[in-house]
Order: sequence, then C-alpha cells, then structure tokens
Amino acid sequence: VEQAARTWTQVDPQSADAHFELGQALYRRERFADAIVVFRRAENLKPSRGDIRSEHGLALAAAGELDKAEAKQRDAIDRQPDYAAAWFRLGDVIFRRDIRRAREAADAIEKAVELERGNVVANLYLFRVARLAQVADDDPLRARGEEAWKSVVRLHGRTQVAAALGGAAVA
Repeated sequence: VEQAARTWTQVDPQSADAHFELGQALYRRERFADAIVVFRRAENLKPSRGDIRSEHGLALAAAGELDKAEAKQRDAIDRQPDYAAAWFRLGDVIFRRDIRRAREAADAIEKAVELERGNVVANLYLFRVARLAQVADDDPLRARGEEAWKSVVRLHGRTQVAAALGGAAVA
C-alpha cells in the first residue's frame, strides 16, 4: 500500500488524497515521523479537510506529541464539526495528557457517541475514562461511564463483549 501511495504522489504531487493515503500507510507501519511530514503536505494541499488534520493528530499522538495532537484534533473539529472520529480522538488525547481533565475528555467522547450511536469503541473509552478517573460512586462522571457500558452491551450482546474483554463473560 505504501509503494502504491508513494507512486500516486509522484504521478500527481498536487493530490491531497495521494498524500493522505501515503500518510495512513506510513502510520500503519508505525513510521510516525514520516507520516507527520506527509500529512502536513496533504493539509497544505487541501486545508479544508478535517479528516486529514485528524489523522495528522493521530500520528502526532503516536509520536508522543500530545499537545500538538490535541490542537490538531481541535483544528479538525473546527473544519468538520460532525466528524465523530476527531471528537473521539480529542477525548482520548485530552485524557492521555492529563487524567484530571477526565470530564473534558468524556465530553468530547460523548460527542463522538452522539454523532455515531453505534460506535462501540467510543462507548468503551467513555466507560474507561470514567473508571480510570477514580471518581466517587455518586459522581455524575461515573454514571456517564456506566451508561456507556450499558450501550456497549446493548449494541453487541454479552458474548461479543466477553470476547472483546479477552475471556468468558463474568458477572
């Protein structure tokens, strides 16, 4: 895939799509620094695309540049407010930067869930944020997490959830 995308960028160096595909291929190969450079080129070619900026933010996060990754996800949302993946990634990077920002992270992840009700991963992360934040049992964030967990179970049922958790279903 990388070679095909690289060839595409050579044939059509002004194609944001070609650079976007190459950036994704490099990201999948865990060549984050290279992906960041290529995503930056794609952004320059097509500044309006939120998906390019969000993928750029994903590569920045993978490279450990969480402050830049958060800014990039916010930039993606400014350009494409209904892009659920950017909302989810924003929540993830906020939480990774500072667990004390759990409520802000949960708000972003809830926006992703609102935009894509069937997004099991976003619901799981919302549950995870609520649990790892170590808030009191009566804290509203805990309730939000529990509701997210119920959504996961409703969406995929007990047997699939057990498999996702790596074992047999337990109480």
